[in-house]
Amino acid sequence: MTKKPWSVTTTVRNPDRLRGFLAVLQELEGSDWNHENQKKYQILLIQSRLYGYGKQQFYNGLTDEQIELIDNPSTEISFEQAEEIFDEKNYEDPPMRGRQSLNPLKKFGFAVIKNRKIFITDLGRLFLQDDFKDNLGEIFLKSFLKWQLPNPDSQDYPKDTYYDVKPFVATLHLINKVNQKEIDCDNKPKGLSKQEFSLFVPTLLHYKDIAFYAQRIVDLRREGTTRSGVVSESYKKQFAEKFLETDNPEEVDKLLKNLKDYGDNTIRYFRLIPYVYIHGGDFYVDLEPRRKIEIESLLNHNNAQTKSFESKEEYFAYISDISRPQLPWETFEKRIEIIKELIEKVHQCERVLQKENIEIRNYLKMQNDELEDYITELRNYRRSLLEEKNRKKSQSVEQIKSCIKNLKNIHHSEGDRPILLEKLATLGLHALDDAREIKPN
Repeated sequence: MTKKPWSVTTTVRNPDRLRGFLAVLQELEGSDWNHENQKKYQILLIQSRLYGYGKQQFYNGLTDEQIELIDNPSTEISFEQAEEIFDEKNYEDPPMRGRQSLNPLKKFGFAVIKNRKIFITDLGRLFLQDDFKDNLGEIFLKSFLKWQLPNPDSQDYPKDTYYDVKPFVATLHLINKVNQKEIDCDNKPKGLSKQEFSLFVPTLLHYKDIAFYAQRIVDLRREGTTRSGVVSESYKKQFAEKFLETDNPEEVDKLLKNLKDYGDNTIRYFRLIPYVYIHGGDFYVDLEPRRKIEIESLLNHNNAQTKSFESKEEYFAYISDISRPQLPWETFEKRIEIIKELIEKVHQCERVLQKENIEIRNYLKMQNDELEDYITELRNYRRSLLEEKNRKKSQSVEQIKSCIKNLKNIHHSEGDRPILLEKLATLGLHALDDAREIKPN
């Protein structure tokens, strides 16, 4: 059997759309997940413009009137019109489209099939709440900590073959080990470049390979195969041939194209969790230094090895349970440690901004839930200080010129241009000295 890289999802590439998929699914909750409702789900997604909208490939085969209808968000699409659009596509297996659209919601534990009926889980309901953005990192953390390969719901990654990995946890371990190896060589750690990430992360199929992959990445940097985060084309080809155990050029090219897509998409999802951040001109994926205590606790507690499950039902019950796993830093001692580090960072910002120190509460006498609330309060205050610091920094003539230059050249950027646009727009708003608070959307 040929090895396959893993992917977070190729059905919903933009995490922002995932909540919309779940909201539409609510209309079918409690219904039989049969062919009729699988097809209906896909039609409802088209009606809501969550599927097909703006996609030229989807428009192929549709009439000009149908394309014009979809392209005009101010006009509502009726269910009958959406059904006509769906039928016009003439899919070979129409219900399969609905099943594919449901897959990421099942994978992340937001929805389950019980007794052949569709249900939204407690984790999914948390995602649907109006204040979901306040809990977004926690929601995906609870999911990604448990997502594993193999699992009883996927036939693509058979048990007892190449696979034994929790992809998110393994990714944190890999970045951490690469950083540690750089520190040991007196180099500044920087995480993984996006090209390194796309090549090595989706192909990391077994937790026992983490150390080997980390050494491989560092060796490539020393050999000059990877320069400034860019991996040579010859090495990519060689890597793909070895992974596939074939030198068939079509298969090699297809794998390398898929790895780029998988890597970019994985970064989009993993960065929703506040343990991963992007830096270096949107070029490097690294561990968030402000979450050092939590990350270290997690890595010491979880080696990315999979758990065993007897059935799909047992696996789905586990991945959708918001109370599991218990996080290793959710103890009195670790929360005290987090608070102490936050206070130190807050005072550093206050000194830079020449502000009076905030009054520190007597956290040693707090209960666990009070400590968690206080951690959130300190993080929010630190964020406001960083906003003020960024605002002052952005108002220098040099920074304004740099922002304008980067905006003009954004179409030539190799990074994630929508995210870069958001970043540059935020810096530009800071430069206007016109805002009390700026929140990127």
